[in-house]
Amino acid sequence: MALTDRLHNNSIFQKAFFQGHKNSAFLRFVPLLAIAGFSFSAAAQTNEATDLTLEENSLANANFIDSTEFNVYSVESLDPLIDLGLYMQEQGNHQEAVAYFKQARQVSRIKHGFYDETQVALLEAIIESEMLLKNFEAVDNHYSHMEYLYRRLYDIDDPRLETGLQKVSGWLSYALSINPVGNRVDQLRKANRVYKTRLEIAEQTLSSNHPRFNYLLENIAICEKQLYQFLDKDGSGMKRSRQRRGSLVASLD
Repeated sequence: MALTDRLHNNSIFQKAFFQGHKNSAFLRFVPLLAIAGFSFSAAAQTNEATDLTLEENSLANANFIDSTEFNVYSVESLDPLIDLGLYMQEQGNHQEAVAYFKQARQVSRIKHGFYDETQVALLEAIIESEMLLKNFEAVDNHYSHMEYLYRRLYDIDDPRLETGLQKVSGWLSYALSINPVGNRVDQLRKANRVYKTRLEIAEQTLSSNHPRFNYLLENIAICEKQLYQFLDKDGSGMKRSRQRRGSLVASLD
């Protein structure tokens, strides 16, 4: 099984986290704290054979990593690091899982380069553990990098770009409406940018009456309204900004 498939198949939290995002409005994003209670051990009960295989592989890889010949930056260490990260997640040892996944990211960069789907899958695995550890600032940074990776990896008409930006906008919706993190103005700008890109994708790939348009336009309007309120509570700032733009255009003419 491909590395990205192994990571995605084990990412129970990611699947649950974004299950309802397509139909949720920006400020009505469903609280997900209960979903965060899901663990790999709960899902593992449905497939004991897979669990035994993962545990056996992880124990073998642990012995491999403990050996004196192990080099964390060797391309051969990628599989063991990922298996150990997944095993640590299953056991609820999320700090250790994050450490293994971060090492795996370094090895993946050596093996596949900076812009590869394995990087995205590893980021999602890291986010899963960081969320359960409530390291929300770290999660926010990881999603910013994920957005960058998706934009570098996929063209505007590639459905995988829309899938990735759904995840990013889902996090931003959650961060803005349920669990504020970072600078709100910056978060609103990020969300506005992501929703506008998703609107551009929709314009190129969907029929004009698709319900996603209303959803995206609604969220763009909310972002811009809140940005306006934050940046110019008395209305003077935006007016001065328009005047400066007008003066610049006049001088260029």
